[in-house]
Amino acid sequence: VVWALSIGVSIRHILEKAPNNARLTAIVIISIMLIFSITTFLRTLVWQNNRDLWADTYKKSPEFGKVLYKYGVALGGTEGLPYFRKAVEVAKDKDWKDRSLVALANQAKKDKKYLQAIAHYDQALRIRPLPEYYYEAANIMRNIKNSKQEERGKNIVKCIDYYEKAYNKKRDPFAL
Repeated sequence: VVWALSIGVSIRHILEKAPNNARLTAIVIISIMLIFSITTFLRTLVWQNNRDLWADTYKKSPEFGKVLYKYGVALGGTEGLPYFRKAVEVAKDKDWKDRSLVALANQAKKDKKYLQAIAHYDQALRIRPLPEYYYEAANIMRNIKNSKQEERGKNIVKCIDYYEKAYNKKRDPFAL
């Protein structure tokens, strides 16, 4: 809006000073409209889907945690894993670092690598102890099948600990 008003005021000023330059003014206006039309058209090509948008944003900001996370989500599955890993390494704000860890944990869970998934959730919980992270970690712990009774007992104790911490955070009776 400010840009459009500035251009309008400038054109009016030019026409008042030199009314004979109306043709030059028309050429300038058409040139400006053409430039903005082309850039808008190119921008709409990039913004057609999340994958292209975040790919373009990643090219411009490859070290930004939010961009890495969002690009990883847009890619999905195993294709997004390198971007989640990089987000964990470089993210300065904890919000995108813990979300990236959760994304890594969810992929490990899909691959039935439950211990790796728990390790990622534990790391995410150290960053931000959210009740939903505790619930998901407890659900993963329930999926681990151990042959030794001693290991199974440790998993049950850890699962109970997750539910207690979730309850302390949210006071949701479901956790009890």
